[in-house]
Amino acid sequence: MTPANKQRHMTSALAEAHAAAARGEVPVGAVLVDP
Repeated sequence: MTPANKQRHMTSALAEAHAAAARGEVPVGAVLVDP
């Protein structure tokens, strides 16, 4: 996995965490990646 791909996936996970927090949920984000 390239550094750019890692950054893209981390950005997606952070977006999920922010969305959860906005809904009043525990702000945890996760992205599953299939190599």
